[in-house]
Amino acid sequence: MNITALITEYNPFHNGHLYHLQQARALTGAHGVMVLMSGNFVQRGLPALVDKYRRAEMALRAGADAVLELPVAAATASAEGFAAGAVSLLHQLGAVTDLVYGCETADLGQIHRLAAFLLREPPSFRQALQAGLRRGLSFPAARYQAVQGLLPDAAPLLCSPNNILAVEYHKALLRLHSPIRPHALQR
Repeated sequence: MNITALITEYNPFHNGHLYHLQQARALTGAHGVMVLMSGNFVQRGLPALVDKYRRAEMALRAGADAVLELPVAAATASAEGFAAGAVSLLHQLGAVTDLVYGCETADLGQIHRLAAFLLREPPSFRQALQAGLRRGLSFPAARYQAVQGLLPDAAPLLCSPNNILAVEYHKALLRLHSPIRPHALQR
């Protein structure tokens, strides 16, 4: 049985989210689609525009078979914490077979390659990252610059928020040795 998961905020639910739900089911041949959604607080700790109960109802009416709440500690975390918390929960359920996320690129190979690289953090990367941080760059800028110097074709993935989340989802899957299959749905 294929159980496909979507990690969402639905703040608020819109036609792009409906498309994501429908395409995820079709892409994976899912028998069920589960939505793991932020509660009343979303990334960066902001309160959701619509309460979690109404957003969950919207997801169910749009075709989700189940909606679970992403714990607030993960929901309000950085991209890495958000992805790690969500993927860990999905992995621990033991029923999810596929994860479909939206991003600006559909190149799974490139996403996976960058995720594996960032998970390993080779010494050359750590040195370049530290050099950028010492020069006063923000962490995202220093990381981009370090990746640009070592994997120039993958660095552009770090320029868009949904691609960054995609990379973090892959990192979390790799870290857990999870059997969940990732799928990129180009936005």
